[in-house]
Amino acid sequence: MIQLNNKTGYSFFYSALKCNDLVNISLESKSSYVAINDIRNMFGYLELEKLASKHHLTPLYLVEFTVLFMDSDLTFSLLCNNLKGYKNLCNLSKLISSFKLKKINLDELYSFLDGNTLILNSKSVNLDIIKKLENDNISFYIGLEVYNDLNKANEIRNIASSHAISIIPFNEVCILKKSDEELLKALEGITKGVTINEVTLDNSTSKYPLSKEEYEYYYLENERDLLRNIVSNIKFNIFESKAPFISYPFENNKYSYFKFLINKGLEKRLNTNELPLEYKERLDYEFNVINKRLNYYGNDSALIMKRDV
Repeated sequence: MIQLNNKTGYSFFYSALKCNDLVNISLESKSSYVAINDIRNMFGYLELEKLASKHHLTPLYLVEFTVLFMDSDLTFSLLCNNLKGYKNLCNLSKLISSFKLKKINLDELYSFLDGNTLILNSKSVNLDIIKKLENDNISFYIGLEVYNDLNKANEIRNIASSHAISIIPFNEVCILKKSDEELLKALEGITKGVTINEVTLDNSTSKYPLSKEEYEYYYLENERDLLRNIVSNIKFNIFESKAPFISYPFENNKYSYFKFLINKGLEKRLNTNELPLEYKERLDYEFNVINKRLNYYGNDSALIMKRDV
């Protein structure tokens, strides 16, 4: 049994769990894996790596991001498959931290897919985003949460089936047991500055680790088998990476970094997170002109241009 969508206290005021709790959950369920999927950060990775090694578990590293698409906030996660994917997660996480971004757009997300598995949270499933990802030839899975209304889960399965998209188990874990929901209410109350009595939790999905019986009840055999196959191919040790936290953003593609900067500059000037089409087309045109010039004069010019942005 693999529970992939685990949050810790590093997802500030969202989860009541520590990395040690995630390890204990895996040990109690006799799983060979322990996963972490915190929101917009990788703070728990090293701690989890050490604990997983101590208890002979295979750690799985994910990061959750909010993507702005057509004025909607969609939830995606990236599952790290190898060293290249880990470096991409580092760069994306650093950019979000550096620019204090709580949301990114799809083009920005696409730049970091190499070496990672893209997962669309089932709460964000809609036909517009599915068609967009299909048109852009982006491979992804739908991560299915545990819905108290089983009809909702079957509705998502029908959408996935009609578009030949595979589903994997993705129940979110923020507490040790269902009776701990009061802890989540306390965390949300602190965030909103209200009392526990004024907090109403979203009870459409569960937030606790599933038992083996629950896991097999809520998820189909082919969904469980698919997730097992995906993680069995992950061969990665976090200590293989050397000083990832001080590497240069987009170090393998300075043009991508340059484009990121000019997009952010224009978004700031227009006071929007999603550029109008006419601005985007003009920006792409100007960027291509500059790109050709830089290729002509050599890469050193790229560094000069970037400092002038």
